[in-house]
Parts: sequence; C-alpha cells; structure tokens
Amino acid sequence: MPLQIDMRSTLVLALAAACGTTPSPTSTQPDPADATQPGTPLGDPVSATIGPDGGTLTSADGALAIIVPPGSVAADTPFSVQAITATSFSPVGSAYRLAPADLTFATPVTLRYTYLADEVTGPTPEDEIVFVAQDSLGYWHPDVDETSDAEAQTVSVELATFAVTPPADVSARIAPADGGTTADWTLDYGVLVGPSGQKIGLGATQPFTAKTCFRRDPETGMIDDGSLEKHGCFELPSSGVGYEWFVNHTQGGESVSGRITKTDAIGTYTAPTNLLGLEEITPRISVNVNWMHHTGGGGTSITVTCRANVRSNLTDACTPETWTGSSHVVDTTGAEYDSTFVFALDPTSTLPRYVVQSGEVNITKQPPPSGDCTTTIEANHAIGTHDGQLTVDETDYQNPIVTGGGTTVWLATYTSVCSNGTTTMMLPYSIAWWPLATGGNPPVTLPAGTGTFAAANQMDTGTITLTRM
Repeated sequence: MPLQIDMRSTLVLALAAACGTTPSPTSTQPDPADATQPGTPLGDPVSATIGPDGGTLTSADGALAIIVPPGSVAADTPFSVQAITATSFSPVGSAYRLAPADLTFATPVTLRYTYLADEVTGPTPEDEIVFVAQDSLGYWHPDVDETSDAEAQTVSVELATFAVTPPADVSARIAPADGGTTADWTLDYGVLVGPSGQKIGLGATQPFTAKTCFRRDPETGMIDDGSLEKHGCFELPSSGVGYEWFVNHTQGGESVSGRITKTDAIGTYTAPTNLLGLEEITPRISVNVNWMHHTGGGGTSITVTCRANVRSNLTDACTPETWTGSSHVVDTTGAEYDSTFVFALDPTSTLPRYVVQSGEVNITKQPPPSGDCTTTIEANHAIGTHDGQLTVDETDYQNPIVTGGGTTVWLATYTSVCSNGTTTMMLPYSIAWWPLATGGNPPVTLPAGTGTFAAANQMDTGTITLTRM
C-alpha cells in the first residue's frame, strides 16, 4: 500500500510529549523536539539503471533490497540506495536514502529488509517493527501495511513513491538537507524500552519501562497511524493494554538468562544467580504491547557480570566462588590425617587460581612407637594461605576440571615417652593434606562441581572431597 501521511494528531501531541502537559486540541504546530536531523552517509551508495523490464537493487550491507516489478518505470531509470545513520527513535539496523525521490511508480515498488535474528526483540517480528520514513522537516512517519516472513526473516512494504513530504500547513522547524523532498527509510520498533546500557550483578534486579511511539488523538485517545516521531513516545494507560515481556525471546525468561515479571508497562528483570562459567551475558529484554487494534514491540540489552572463575564484585549480589574440601590421608608409617580446607580466589592471579582461605590439619592417628619410645606429635595445626592451591577449568561449568595440591609444614611439639624418661622438643613436621603425585596432581573432573577422588601420591593413600560453593 502507498504511504499514507496523516498529521492530525502529530500537530497537537508533540507538546504533550515534550512538556508533560495536556495538549490543546486547537494546537496546529509540532514541537521542534519531535524532529531529528537527517542521517549522514555511511560508505558509498549502490546504484543501478533499471528499465521497464524491472530489476532488483540491494544495499551494500545486503540488508535492504529494492524490487522493481515490470512496468513500474516507463524508461531506463537510475536507482540508488545509500546507507545512512539511523536517527529515528528506536531503529532496527541502518537507515537508507533512496533514489529516485521524485518519481511515482506505475506499479508499486517493494522494499524488503532482511533482518538478523538478534536484531528483533521478540518471537513475532511482524508485531514489533514497522517501516518508517523521514520527511524533509525531520519528522518520522510509519507505513503500517508492511508484510513479514518470519522464516525468511524479512519485512516488506510496497511503495508508489520513495518520496516523503510533509503537509503544506506545517511550518519548517528543521531545514531539509537538500531543500526539497527526501526519501530516507528505516525499520523502527513501535515501542521504546528503557533504560539502555545497564550493567548489573548476579541476582540483581533492574526495572524496564515500555512506551509506545505511536501518537494518540488528544480527543479520542485513539492511536493515529499517520505519524511516528522521534520524541513522541509516551506511557500507555494501565488498563486496556496487554504487555508481554521477554528475555531472549522467551516470555517471562528462564533461569539461565534471567527472568522478568510485569507490572503493566514496567517489567522487572532479575539476573540469574550463576553464569555457568561465562564472564558475562547480555540478555535481550523486550516487550510486545497490544492496545486496541495495534501491536508493537521493542527492546534493549542488559549486561550481567560476575565471572564464575575470576569474579569481579560489581555489586553485593556478586559473591566470589569458593571451594570447600576435606581429606583423609594415611602415610607410609601408618599415621592418619584428617583435614578440612576452604579455597578462595587468589586476588593476585589473572588465572582461575584459588588459594587456601582457611583450614586445619589434624593427626587423628599418631605414628607408631619407635623402639621403647612412644612419640606424640602436636595434634592439629592451621593450614596457611600459601600451603596449597587449586586451579579450576570451568569451560564446561557442569564438569569442572581441577588440579592442585597442598602440604602444611610447621614447627611442631614432639613429646616422647621412653623407658628412661620423657623429652619434649620442637621439630618441623609435614602433612600432605592434598598429596601430589610425581610430576604434579593429574586433573580430576568433578561432575556438577563436587566429588571424591583418590589421593595421588606414591607415599600416601587416602581420599579427597571437593565441592564448589
């Protein structure tokens, strides 16, 4: 369908959007804030001569195609498409300046935009995006008769002319780039979601607000299809409007990417509590709005940060990952040791390396007697920060691979009871509470981040248990 421009409510609603006041139905001029400067060229234009037999011209980025059917032009006609910066309120991809701008086609020409999956916000692109055109005064107008093909990921519109001209009774507030008719087109969302560019931590929340960017008639409250403008977005009433909030195309979201709950035009996003080994995620927050006979969608992204390996405490919701463990080791003399320990991230390392945060080694069975002497060694001692380390590969977060080891040495009290008396002395004592194998501890895979495995030392036997917290 040819573009239909209706400026009835455009002229009276701009002041309401810009000033927050009730517009006067008799107002006849738009506010200058509702217009934007034309886009600036990006790269070189793509041109072709198309004659009465028709043809197709595609933009340099491959996204926009001009499809000229046979009979649209009577003679060889130069066509061109120039990518420009998109200055509409919520654009999808680039904008384009089309030529010829002063020709009416005998048979409508089709504009077809092929979008990428991550350019649309929800599961129904046909309800979310609309072709819009900027007139020579800087105002934006939609053509709401586009068709979409979800499988091919395209949106198309038929145009009798590329030209977009404002009504004659509208005063010039922004001078046109060339002093005449313009033919600047882009795809735009009918709904604006904000704020954008937010960054939060694990488990944190962020509210998002949805505003529609179709104009209302000030007297009837009905949406006016005839005008879509830069700063004309406004909040819809709480009743009579349907809101469907999505996280990564899933209504309501899910645990991996986060969830969103709705309160009318406000959706509250709650970040996941675990990033499954990723450094950060950028889920897409989007909404579909249904009001009267209109639907529209829009969205934005949010960044959730808190790495599972090397974490940054962005907010209090981000707590460093820790590992807890215990071991039971028997050495070659028959002495037995039971230890508990907690590993915390090493703040001095750029690797996913953990050092001892706390722990204690305990001699639960003393070494056997030697000759006629029975020696008792100090039974327990704290594990120092640098007495051991843990390295974790969480590329597969569900099946992390761990390596490491730990030995604590301290000046222990030896009490020896012999036939000729009792002696006490201070001597170094060593306990391999996480025995290392020759050449280093072989890697161990812990499904779901927990497991028990054998001590790996030729001199000691036993078991070690580790659990990710």
